[in-house]
Amino acid sequence: MIPYLGDFAEDETVYIYFNTFDSNDPSASVTVTDLIASDIFVYKDGSIADLVTDGASVTVDFDSRTGIHKIEIDTSAHADYAVGSDYMVSIVGATVDGATGGINAAIATFSIENRFNAAVTDGATLAAGAITDASLAGNMEIVFETDFATNYNTTRNAWVNNYTDIIGTIGNASFAAGALTSTEITSAAGCVTSATGLDLVLEDSTFLTALEAQVWDAVLSGASHNDATSAGRRLRQLNDSGLYEGGAVWYDDVNGAAGSTDFENGTVNNPCSAEADVVTLLASLGLTTVHCAPGSTYVMATAYNNNVFEGDNWALQLASQDIAGTVIIGASVSGVATGTGTTQQFKDCIMGATSIIKGTHYINCGLAGTQTLTEAGDIFFDQCHSGVAGTGSVTFDFGAALNSSNLNVRHHSGGWTIANMGAGTGTYNGSFEGNGQIVWAASCSATSNASIRGNWKITDSASGAVTETLDDNQTKVDTLDADWENGGRLDLILDARASQTTADAIETDTQDIQSRMPAALVGGRIDASVDATGMEAGAVATILTTQMTEAYAADGAAPTLAQSLMMIQQMLGDFVISGTTLSVKGVDGSTEKATYTLNDATTPTGVTRAS
Repeated sequence: MIPYLGDFAEDETVYIYFNTFDSNDPSASVTVTDLIASDIFVYKDGSIADLVTDGASVTVDFDSRTGIHKIEIDTSAHADYAVGSDYMVSIVGATVDGATGGINAAIATFSIENRFNAAVTDGATLAAGAITDASLAGNMEIVFETDFATNYNTTRNAWVNNYTDIIGTIGNASFAAGALTSTEITSAAGCVTSATGLDLVLEDSTFLTALEAQVWDAVLSGASHNDATSAGRRLRQLNDSGLYEGGAVWYDDVNGAAGSTDFENGTVNNPCSAEADVVTLLASLGLTTVHCAPGSTYVMATAYNNNVFEGDNWALQLASQDIAGTVIIGASVSGVATGTGTTQQFKDCIMGATSIIKGTHYINCGLAGTQTLTEAGDIFFDQCHSGVAGTGSVTFDFGAALNSSNLNVRHHSGGWTIANMGAGTGTYNGSFEGNGQIVWAASCSATSNASIRGNWKITDSASGAVTETLDDNQTKVDTLDADWENGGRLDLILDARASQTTADAIETDTQDIQSRMPAALVGGRIDASVDATGMEAGAVATILTTQMTEAYAADGAAPTLAQSLMMIQQMLGDFVISGTTLSVKGVDGSTEKATYTLNDATTPTGVTRAS
């Protein structure tokens, strides 16, 4: 007889055990050979077609015991394992005790939720005496949640009687008015008492294990586990502070993952990879800080007001978003910021070409691109430096046609080019403290004032449009610079001893030069020994008989007399024509020194040097 294993809940694993014996001695166990998972065939509801995906696995000689074998059927492996169906499990082609051709055998049958008692439906009226001790004994199940009965059956004596009864939850309308009162429940004949076994269900160890699993696997949420001083609230608070370290949603578009589930995504161990997920988590968790991983790029796609973005060596694209009141730390920044400025900050950032709003503070930033003001107001730079090498400088642009605005530069190093200062209405002011250079661009206009303190070189391309107020040190530097350029008041620089030493050295050098000059030039006149041509006798002959050094002027360059004579000589006596190319050779007859292009290969009328 093939054993029936019972009625199983959907997606449970079914375990089947069977034995093999010696054909000559049934009391002796033997192993089975050639039995693998593909030899297991499962049939559904009497069909002759076995399941393609049957979730079967085999353990031969279970626990190293010869002749005892186990088959596991994972009913979650395929949708063919469905509620309300029966299944038969068989083996095909196995070899036992050397049997020729293999053994085919049906091993067991089971069902999936096909023997359950019908549940009491809403609205049904129970007849008098329908619920008694006898009807409840062995058939009562306590159902706490909808999915609890699916995961665990608390039927009393379930393992003895193989019951898997589920009566479900009973709705308010299931009983007639007054059918079940406190009297019937607590004292009437046939009521449920400890003697009838309900308390035994609650004390069952298997039930308690399942109940513990339900408690520990419950989702912690602010709505359902947030009672003051409760264990759920304490655990939730520990979870919040630990996973979202520093009170931040973590972002990494290189190694992060998509998702916006609270306490699963955006954590220090599982950062978000998408900006949209960060926005969702900030809102659901009530956080305002985003921590960006090194190497990541964050592209804003929504407004961020009074947020904090932090990290090291990451990139931020402002993408024309509102950042009023937001603090940004450690980023390489580019793009356009919008909104109505309050007090937003860039700290320890590298600033590319950026358009900004009023009230923005730059603190310890490197300035590599033009910073353009898009909203009239105050802008602050403190402990910043120019990221432009050489004699160039970073540009601050007040923007075209804005109203009165103020630029504050404190503790700066490097150059500035100031554009469009005074281009709008009202008075524009600038304060500069530090060292470097300032260039007033031609776009600067009147009604512009600048207070300058420190060591600055100033270049005015605005024709005096900016009114400068210099501190004492800057004035003295400018005065000394002018004195030096004009050659006056050198006594402020050189003492008398140094000046005399210099004069003595000049006199010595002059005498040395005079001693090296030809006699004909001594005394500042041409001596009579020079003939009427203005040259000494024999000089012409020397020029005409001295061999020239071979040299040719480059294409487009003016030649010397010697280069001209050399080119003429070689063009007349040492050249090669190929098509429209005339190649001039050197005095060795082979090295090409210049090429010319003829305007016709057969009857040229013009020539142009090519190289």
